[in-house]
Amino acid sequence: MGDQGAFGGYSKGKGNGKRMRVGAVRGAASTGKGEGKAFETKEAERTYWLEAAKNGQLQWASAKERRADPEIVLEAVRSSERGTAFRFADAALRADRDFVLRAMEGCGREALLQYADEALKRDKDFVMQAITQCCGDALTYADDALRRDKEFVKEAVRQKAFALRCAARSMQADREIVLEALKASLDALDHADPVLFGDRGFMFEAVQQEGLALMYASDDLKADSALVLAAVKSNGHALSHAKGGLQANREIVLEAVRESANAIRCAADACRADRVVVLAALRQQRQQFRSLPGILSHLRRCRDDPKSRGKGWRGYTVLVHVPWSFRDDPGFMLAAAREYGLAIADASERITRDRNLVFEAVRRDGEALEFAHKELQSDPELQPQRVAQNHVAGKGLEAPTFMVAAAARMPGGGLEITMARMSGETAIFKFEDDDTFGNLASAVATHFKVEGGLVHLLAAGEVVPPLDISRPLSAMAMADVGDKKTCAAGGDEEGAATTGEELARQ
Repeated sequence: MGDQGAFGGYSKGKGNGKRMRVGAVRGAASTGKGEGKAFETKEAERTYWLEAAKNGQLQWASAKERRADPEIVLEAVRSSERGTAFRFADAALRADRDFVLRAMEGCGREALLQYADEALKRDKDFVMQAITQCCGDALTYADDALRRDKEFVKEAVRQKAFALRCAARSMQADREIVLEALKASLDALDHADPVLFGDRGFMFEAVQQEGLALMYASDDLKADSALVLAAVKSNGHALSHAKGGLQANREIVLEAVRESANAIRCAADACRADRVVVLAALRQQRQQFRSLPGILSHLRRCRDDPKSRGKGWRGYTVLVHVPWSFRDDPGFMLAAAREYGLAIADASERITRDRNLVFEAVRRDGEALEFAHKELQSDPELQPQRVAQNHVAGKGLEAPTFMVAAAARMPGGGLEITMARMSGETAIFKFEDDDTFGNLASAVATHFKVEGGLVHLLAAGEVVPPLDISRPLSAMAMADVGDKKTCAAGGDEEGAATTGEELARQ
């Protein structure tokens, strides 16, 4: 048996392994005359015993004055495993509420409560303070009546969830108490009565509190679609515990990825190949990305130093969990980039070289430019600040369409352009000779108070792409020198409007 600390322990001797009574401390202690040693003063004797207590290698003195000395007892308690040296303290100290709580300060000393006076073990306020100050395991040493007291146990698990494992069995099967413990820690369910895990009503309440509680449910309940749906709405990763083919249930998987993007890795192959599911996951991942300020630095480290990625690292976004064909599909990646710009970090090389697609990624998230092909990273039109000032909507993006109804060079210099909305509403704008389509888009979005600030532009029947904003307006107006002339798609207004809307959608 090993050393039991300053309160009368034994220490295993060397050689023959027999137990030996431990003497004193350091030089003086080697004489083995701890209690009978002569001291010049009382203070010197007390200092000796304090030092012995600190080192945990002293047979506890028989003198009551040392057993009742708070400082010596505290040193002995702190030097012994889990504070068990408290058993040798004087009865007065073991009944002293404040002293016992002081002795319990620090982790792992809850066991000394078993040596406290019986009256303290029955004292609700004292035991609750011990649980709050130390840990839930302190309940182990409380009077049995307290461990069966529902209101007391409920408050105990509210303070420390793991008090549940020390409560009476009847309390571990009490739904109200277990749910209270679950609020503090999912792991508290390790100590609940397993009968509860087959109770559908209980499990519904549990998964609504914490979706991952589904892992404790019976197999039948893990295959219950309503229960699993409730669980993934609370925590998307609960999908990993679903059974009965529910990981292939589109409705359930969609709810899971809307709550947590990476839940897609738990979905069946069919759902991971579903574009709607993947785009929903990317949308959610962007929200998570924006709420974690340190994530971009992490992604940069992973990109620049493969060793920092760590074992099991697969990529930057949920796209690593979907078929490779998605990551090389321009149509899908355009939609993906509009949901989450950093999606291009996991795209094929040819996607990262696509100037229009990279533009859309940067428009969504300026940091995406860092993950574009190096050839595009210095492109002036793709710089985040420049993209943010671009008011021209990209291909297929939902935005109002405006067409150039007329354009002319003014006699005194400058340009006058009439813009028409598809509804027929018009407005006249004046520009300098060196103004561009970018200036036109900005003026139109501002004048018509376009929500979101993006517009489709039609000039001479053609859609103006976002990357053409540097093209001068004068090139268009030069074809219409003299009187103001139309340069719309041609034909009647209704036909032009129809054509414009169709072109913008393409």
